[in-house]
Amino acid sequence: RAASISRLRRFLSENCVSGDLASRIDGHVLRHMSKRPRMQEHELEALHRLTPALRAELRKDMYAAMVRSDPVFRTLECMDASIIEFLCVSALFPTYYPHGRELFNRGSKTERALIVKFGSIAYTKAATHYGKLKLGVKRKSGGLPGLVWQRVESGAWI
Repeated sequence: RAASISRLRRFLSENCVSGDLASRIDGHVLRHMSKRPRMQEHELEALHRLTPALRAELRKDMYAAMVRSDPVFRTLECMDASIIEFLCVSALFPTYYPHGRELFNRGSKTERALIVKFGSIAYTKAATHYGKLKLGVKRKSGGLPGLVWQRVESGAWI
């Protein structure tokens, strides 16, 4: 990492980049390099050693608030208090997608719903069916005829 920063600074200096811009670039790169990708549950061997009861409690603690944020699941919980625990323990499978990753195509079928927990998703949809759904897609000026851009923020189900 230090070598990479050193090379960047040398490049900026050799190309006579102004001190102000060089400082902003340096700061941006340092902040970006310090970000680590989110850990995924399956990557932690220690979690595999938990008892089923403790693992269920962990998953419920991690996901219950997000599930309860949806009015449908709040209503279901009123009818059956165990539904939230079931969803958290048995039905939710966290997946982290990088920026620009294609999630599905028009006409494709799935047996799962997506919940946006962090970040946001932008996608296009036509009048009668969905178009491609990609993370981080932004509307370009003019757009495509017949397509409507939708933005889905954290906490939404699609």
